[in-house]
Amino acid sequence: MGRVETNGIQRSFVSHHQIQTQNEINMKLIKWTLKLLAGLFSVLLILFIVSILLERSQLAYLKKSSSSVENESILIENVHLIPMDKDTIYASTSLLIKNGKIEQLGDDIQVDADRRIDAEGGIPYARLDGHACACLG
Repeated sequence: MGRVETNGIQRSFVSHHQIQTQNEINMKLIKWTLKLLAGLFSVLLILFIVSILLERSQLAYLKKSSSSVENESILIENVHLIPMDKDTIYASTSLLIKNGKIEQLGDDIQVDADRRIDAEGGIPYARLDGHACACLG
């Protein structure tokens, strides 16, 4: 930085070379910052993709399967049912399951089911997707 005195007033000036050097330093800093941000973004993107793939593989068991149970009718007799929407218990009743879903509930279900199960007073429980699963004795 230089100084010039005119009419008794001192003035400072910056040479063209000093301004150019400062601009080069600023550009290098900006380029370095952008490269750093791009690198961090790439790492985060890779981590996100890997976590999605891992979660997908860990949740593969939740996919709906086409097992033989879902393609047949099952009549469960002598079962105790506790519905979640009523304040009552169905004691020693029958439960008809077709294609993996509860089809009918009652005391006298007359149907030719593929399988008949005597629950012997057990309580059935369902999977999270609402399909009937088994009986607890």
